[in-house]
Amino acid sequence: MKINGKPCMMELDTAADFSIMSKSECLEKFADEPLTPSQVTLKTYTGEVLDVSGEMHCDTMYKGKQFSLPILVANYDAKPTLLGKNWMRLIKIEWGDIFCSPNEAVLSADSQLNDLLSKHSELFTESYEGMKGLEAHITMRDDARPVLVKARTVPYALKGQVERELDKLEKERAGVIKKTHRSCWVSPIVVVPKADGTVRICGD
Repeated sequence: MKINGKPCMMELDTAADFSIMSKSECLEKFADEPLTPSQVTLKTYTGEVLDVSGEMHCDTMYKGKQFSLPILVANYDAKPTLLGKNWMRLIKIEWGDIFCSPNEAVLSADSQLNDLLSKHSELFTESYEGMKGLEAHITMRDDARPVLVKARTVPYALKGQVERELDKLEKERAGVIKKTHRSCWVSPIVVVPKADGTVRICGD
């Protein structure tokens, strides 16, 4: 995509309300473009507030069509320039070009994956034999306080599979986990459905 006559790589972010560019990229490519004050408050997904330097006017070219759009310039260096929802409402993104892979590329990727799985087959066996006796140590700060996070509700349709997987991890797979009735530290699990109909249990 071209912005003010210069090629600019942008990352689509359907969760971002605004299109955003880092201050460093703005200074590198558009140092001569004036910034106007902005009253927008930007927050990351973790709740951190980003320092907004201002708003830059963009004459944007996409698929032969020109658009006049604003982009926020913020202090979040080493991050991609985001194409947010305020641009998507006006630019008709051709999603098929973005998500569609040529058949040759798909076949090549499948072939490479099969070669990789075959070459390292011992890493993908359904076994925990190589992990027996492994011990880990977690270094804690002296002022660390226990954290107890409430368990997430497991979807009713997955409860049976979750119970079976927990039982398997406890009994069939060399005691990967063990039951405890009390703990000062508690972290919820995340249940990820797998393509074969089973589930993967992860810690959050």
